[in-house]
Parts: sequence; structure tokens; C-alpha cells
Amino acid sequence: MTQKLFIRFTISLVFLIGTVVAHPGAPPDRALIVGRVLDAQTRQVIPCTVRILTGEHKVLIENPSFQDGFRSSGVFEKSVPPGETKVSVTRGFDYLGMEKVLNLRPQEKAELTFLLERRTPLHGQGWYCGDNHAHMIHGERTSRHHQSHLL
Repeated sequence: MTQKLFIRFTISLVFLIGTVVAHPGAPPDRALIVGRVLDAQTRQVIPCTVRILTGEHKVLIENPSFQDGFRSSGVFEKSVPPGETKVSVTRGFDYLGMEKVLNLRPQEKAELTFLLERRTPLHGQGWYCGDNHAHMIHGERTSRHHQSHLL
């Protein structure tokens, strides 16, 4: 490794370590929410939809295509402004949703666990919840050009 490359690497490493140490957790003017969502019966982490409404009346999103919160694997961590914050968790039709209201201070870390309960015991009897929402082709592949290769 050349001396110039070694110096650049060392400076980059020092900068990276300094950044990590200087900013543990949430920024000084923010709070941190760490959440886990579990099936109440099995205590297993379950995927869900999370909606965090801040005291500024804004919903935290991860993608502009879904404006009502974000999808989660069942474990999440979000930086939020201090103040009243509502955290709602849902999982389809078969689970009862939950909401928790917090009053967060700057740099406060709130650790939340949501235990979602099934509405019905039908899962144990071999039934599975679903919906009738389906996507289909609306004529995009019905032109003569696309059909000609099938003949």
C-alpha cells in the first residue's frame, strides 16, 4: 500500500469512528423508538404494518408509494421528534391492531413490545386468512404482436 493511500485510509477510518462515537442513538433534538411486534400466543416476531404519527402530525414513511406508515419485519427503530407520538401496529384481517401513545423527550429511547392477538382461533383448525385483492394484466399483453409468438 502506498503511503498516500495509507494516509487516506487512516483519515477515513478516524473520521468514521469519530462519527459513530459522536452520535450514539438519536440526534440531540430527536427521540428514538425501538419496537418489536410479536404474536401473542407464540411470542414469535411477526411482519406487520407500523404507523407512527408524530406530534407534528406527520406520518413516518419509508417509501412514497405507501403513505400510511411502513412495512416491518416485526422489528423496527425510528428517530422521531420529541412530543406526543402515536405508534399503531396492524397485521391483516386476522389480528387485532394495537396503538400506544407516548410523550417523548429529546434523546429519550422508548422500547416498545406489541403483542398482537388473533381475532379467531381458526388458524389452529387449518384456516388461513387472506383477501381477494389480486393484480391482473389489463390488456397489455393482448396485442397481435405479443400473441404472434404463441401461434
